[in-house]
Amino acid sequence: DHPIKWRGDAALLDGLKDNTHEPEGRDLVGGYADAADHTKWNFNQAYAMTMLSWMAVDFRPLLQRLKLWNTMLETARWGLEYLAKCHIEPNVMYAGVGIADEEWFWWGRPEDIHTDGYYRPSWVINETHPGSDLAGES
Repeated sequence: DHPIKWRGDAALLDGLKDNTHEPEGRDLVGGYADAADHTKWNFNQAYAMTMLSWMAVDFRPLLQRLKLWNTMLETARWGLEYLAKCHIEPNVMYAGVGIADEEWFWWGRPEDIHTDGYYRPSWVINETHPGSDLAGES
């Protein structure tokens, strides 16, 4: 649904193959990539969705006047639904997908991330691997 015609869906196998924590796989497709690589870090994404939501509260009349209100809602929904998908059970949440050090050296399009057999590992927070900052922000 993106208006840029030469871009397409990307990372459509995230979590489904070579999942670090669930051999059967889990759907971690969606959300937003972080920075210049293709990794997804949910703390950064949760913060961005928080700021986007506050912007919606503070600037709703302006967004409506500019006819950007629905775009803002769709943008926030995409990130928030992904974060909800990553919260798989009480006290367990996926924190990220991908290895930044490896992806910094991969200079391809996001649409091609899985075409060379590279499946991105995922990372969880739970009672053994705490991450109260992410849990609280999400």
